[in-house]
Amino acid sequence: MRLSAFPPNFVPTRAIRSISLLMSTTPTDTDRQHDTRPVLDVLRRLNIAHGTDADLASLTWYKVGGRADVLAHPTNAEQLCELVACCAAHGVSLRVLGSGANLLVGDQGVPGLVVRFDAGALAGVEVRDNGTVVAAAGFDLMRLVSLTAGKGLDGLQGLAGVPASVGGAVRMNAGGRYCDTGQTITRVRVVSSDGRLHDLPRRDIEFAYRHTSIAADAIVVEAEFALQHGDSDVLRKRVLEIMGDKKASQPLGAKSAGCTWKNPTPPRRYLSDDAPRPADGDPHGWPAGMLVDRAGLKNFAVGGARISDRHANFIACDPHATATDVLSVMRHAEQVVLERFGVTLQREVVVWCAG
Repeated sequence: MRLSAFPPNFVPTRAIRSISLLMSTTPTDTDRQHDTRPVLDVLRRLNIAHGTDADLASLTWYKVGGRADVLAHPTNAEQLCELVACCAAHGVSLRVLGSGANLLVGDQGVPGLVVRFDAGALAGVEVRDNGTVVAAAGFDLMRLVSLTAGKGLDGLQGLAGVPASVGGAVRMNAGGRYCDTGQTITRVRVVSSDGRLHDLPRRDIEFAYRHTSIAADAIVVEAEFALQHGDSDVLRKRVLEIMGDKKASQPLGAKSAGCTWKNPTPPRRYLSDDAPRPADGDPHGWPAGMLVDRAGLKNFAVGGARISDRHANFIACDPHATATDVLSVMRHAEQVVLERFGVTLQREVVVWCAG
């Protein structure tokens, strides 16, 4: 099945207000000297909506950061393949933006091309009678959770409240205490760095804590989920319960990007039976937010960025914040936690910088 050929029960999204994760990135660039003229030629030839010197801050949850040389909105996998091949041939960096959760764009912006899947076949979903759901990378994960629960399909309700597009959720195996994205996936379609489409069956993908074995330079364009038929009323109620739990403990109304750091020790479901467990009182077994909290860093602020007093794994921004402020808060918290507990925090938030 091609992304450009969804059947009649295909549900497109027009202006998705997703709370999405970063779907994939290329390595950090050392300067902004990328010649994007070949890319612009392809965009014009294929009639792909795009802009130059494009604002990125408004597309992220933090609402801070710089601009992109070029921001494009391909609508199908074929267009994306041509763009990927062009960027590879001409040495132009390519980044994929979901809807901006778990992403911090540096104040100086980024060179090259940024693509966003917010229209057409790259932002739709197909629900089949047998419980199979095929979701494009740009489809909002929370909308997918609500859609499937409403149709009585069991398997994704544990992802309620996870800020992600489908592509971003697959890329990092997003999830939480209730479940993770990879648990119901049967197939993932990607575009490789040479601009070719590949279908990856579940058996060829390793899903781990906030990680998959999908190549770092591959771009997720579609995922297939195998769900079970259930009671829609029960599933919708469960979604509401999980959302209520998150609203009570997380600053969901703040300008934040979701959890800033990964937990130092993966949840038990990722550990083999013979894997060593942290001893009682070992800080490596504490959640990242607890470590930051016990380091006395709630409400620590630099400029307009502050560690939340509700949940210490969240950094919130006021209207005057900059990306540099957020980075300064991150680095300070990481240093204090390392010095006090000997634990190195790994970021869940991805940082895009020009240099």
